[in-house]
Amino acid sequence: MFCSNCGYEIKAGVSHCPICGFPVPKQQRNKESDAVQMQPTSGMQMNTQKHSPEPSVNAWNPMNERESSYAADRKQETSYQQSDNEGKLKHKSEIIILFSIVAALILVAVISIKFTSGNGSNAPQSPVASNTDSSNDNSGISADSSDAEDTGASDNTASADTADDKDVIKGAVNREVSHIFISEKDGILYNNQGLYNEKFKGVLSECIFNADHSMCAVIDNQDKLYIVKSNLTSEYISNAIEAGFSMNGAYFYYMAEDCEANVVDLATFKSHVLTSAKYCLDLHFSSNGDYVAFAVSNHDSDDKKYIYKVVTNSGEEVLEFESNIYYVIEGLSNDGKVVYFQCHDLGENAVYYYKDGDIAKIDGSENARLTFDNGMENAILESDQTVSHFSADTGKTTEIISGESCSVITKNYNNNLLTATLFDETLKGCVINKDKDLFWLTDNFGLFPIAEQSEPTDCKFVCTENGRYRYLYEEDNKLHLVIFEKAGASDRVLFESSAPIHAVAADPKYDDIWVSTEDKKIYHVDGSGEKELNFESGESLIDLVYDIYAERLLLLSDNQLFELKKDGSFGFIKKDVGRIRSRYPYESVVVCTDLDDEKYKVYGDIFAGVSDY
Repeated sequence: MFCSNCGYEIKAGVSHCPICGFPVPKQQRNKESDAVQMQPTSGMQMNTQKHSPEPSVNAWNPMNERESSYAADRKQETSYQQSDNEGKLKHKSEIIILFSIVAALILVAVISIKFTSGNGSNAPQSPVASNTDSSNDNSGISADSSDAEDTGASDNTASADTADDKDVIKGAVNREVSHIFISEKDGILYNNQGLYNEKFKGVLSECIFNADHSMCAVIDNQDKLYIVKSNLTSEYISNAIEAGFSMNGAYFYYMAEDCEANVVDLATFKSHVLTSAKYCLDLHFSSNGDYVAFAVSNHDSDDKKYIYKVVTNSGEEVLEFESNIYYVIEGLSNDGKVVYFQCHDLGENAVYYYKDGDIAKIDGSENARLTFDNGMENAILESDQTVSHFSADTGKTTEIISGESCSVITKNYNNNLLTATLFDETLKGCVINKDKDLFWLTDNFGLFPIAEQSEPTDCKFVCTENGRYRYLYEEDNKLHLVIFEKAGASDRVLFESSAPIHAVAADPKYDDIWVSTEDKKIYHVDGSGEKELNFESGESLIDLVYDIYAERLLLLSDNQLFELKKDGSFGFIKKDVGRIRSRYPYESVVVCTDLDDEKYKVYGDIFAGVSDY
């Protein structure tokens, strides 16, 4: 396959051209599928050359490739059969014989159907779940229907109302949780209550989650697009080749097979066409979902320009500009006036922005980590020795602090490509760590001191609630809780031990905190005080992680993984575990490794292999 921008031959599995940085549009790949059979892969890519996919969360079955091209193969096979029959049926007698056989078979079938229906011998129907709107309504959940006969239509292009498209929800609600998360492994969708849906097993091509994993979009190997709710019921939307959610979860876009980009209001499920451009790239919502930015290019002609547009989510144009260089869209401000990019062509690993008719580079963004506020009006730039502030209003980057070692401990955020966007409206309340000195970030990007020569805990996140920020840090075998709000800052010691602190875990609000010490003891700490837990430790120190997905504490001792149950007892989960760590505040999931350093995401009792980090 060749890049449609510069003509360079692209290897299988590459999402962007290594020469010019131009992405391989899915529309182009679909267009070439008549000549080259496409194979579903993990992630968000479809490659037009056969290859063995990398190991990922999804274990892709090679049979999916044959299933995904079933309709096209059947059409071609029918054409061959017709040509072959024209050559063979040269004599009228042969046609008469064939017609007689077919007529006899039809007659036998009719008699058989009439006989069975007259005796009431109807084929058993598979129990299915109804597509209810309430995420907590489990009245439509089926019993295990693995032995039931499939009575659905065999046509792969059947509508979503056919039996083949009905949900196959199993399991039972066996866990009380405050927020329902959805996960996926091998085409099976799970939620953290204990339910799972096998509808997409063996046919799932892509699974795209919204920001809080309470909903997902599934594209199967027939390019059918479904929205799956937290109770795992699914709703067919359209045929599509690409999809994505707005960060606030209010809107959803999909790219139809005819290249039309459509937006769906998830409150009403009403949709409308956003653009019908042939090559529509990098659709990206603003955080509030009110605006959409995308690039358009027609590389079937000699015109190599890229047209960038910002429209409202109803399709009204806000701005448009052209570029001879391809910029990958990173994000969009909540007022629709500033668009952020990265650029492979320029090769600087920097972040760029468009505002008031000009494209400029954010000073100091080369190889820095940028974290934006929710409106993408301000950003913190974090490098090894410097923390700076970028203002979209002024276009200037200003140093906040520098030292031998600098880092930023943020609030909950959503990853873009090179950058991140906070769910909170302000960057205030982030914690700056400079050479073990800790500071709060204030409204005007100043610093408010927390402590000197102190250690951040394993809980590397700031809790945000109604303009109140909470954070934990360690100092001399003591665990401190600091609070920053309008009234000022406070600091109190939550826990003190004679032995050094080994590990700390906490829920996202810091209401429940657990501490393990180097004398192999575990303590639970909350507003009422501390309590030692009765855990029979082994030879190793005890690692702790809070599992947000299942809302439980996980413990690792002597390569064995345990959970703290609601009744206060400890339950064994898995042996031969090497390490555990939390992905929060980026992702509400725990990752563990086995003794060979293979990585797995932990979804309750499900361990899904990963290769992306």
